[in-house]
Amino acid sequence: MQLITFRQSEPLIKVSQSIPITSYHLVRSFFESLSLLNIDHKFVACATTSAVPYFYIVCRHKKLYIPSCKKKKEGQLRKLKEKLKVYYIMSVFSVLFALLGFSYNTWRMEVSEENNNVRTAAFEVLSHLGELEHVILSAHYDNDLVEGNPRKGWIKVGLVVDLNVLITPEVADKALKLKAQWADSWHLMRTEQAVVTDLVTRIDDTRMAIKLVLKQMS
Repeated sequence: MQLITFRQSEPLIKVSQSIPITSYHLVRSFFESLSLLNIDHKFVACATTSAVPYFYIVCRHKKLYIPSCKKKKEGQLRKLKEKLKVYYIMSVFSVLFALLGFSYNTWRMEVSEENNNVRTAAFEVLSHLGELEHVILSAHYDNDLVEGNPRKGWIKVGLVVDLNVLITPEVADKALKLKAQWADSWHLMRTEQAVVTDLVTRIDDTRMAIKLVLKQMS
């Protein structure tokens, strides 16, 4: 035991302590607080051992009791464990939220890219459908061998079928039916009104299917 003695000659009364006091200034402030309670006391010495710390004080006609500091340390350890537990839980939730946000952003980017591809293909198909209809009408009503050239029609039909694969299976099926109709009757479009009507109807069906897809995406 190491004893640090201050000026005092009265007999000493040993009491246990609960508040961890690590410096002379804290000890002095503790006894100044006792003065506010009108307790007649004098600080004599402070002694510590490796196991239990003690304070030696002199109180005239009164014995001062302070509970053990072991409970104080246990309370501090308990609070520290609770704080660490909260910290670990918050860390786990932070990682989970970060992974969830990253997954959602990745999925959203993929969906946006797919929608952009569908829109681009849909606008291109609508443009080629209009040009195909122009070829049919020019050949039938104007007898224009340049604007109504069947070779232009074949090119437009091929582009429509290829691009509709990028939209939806329903629209691709409409394009295949249009191609089959064109293959069966392209050589009659100059003279047969029914052939022209059937081809224009197929074009309109494909156009309506594409518009429906674009409306659902908006």
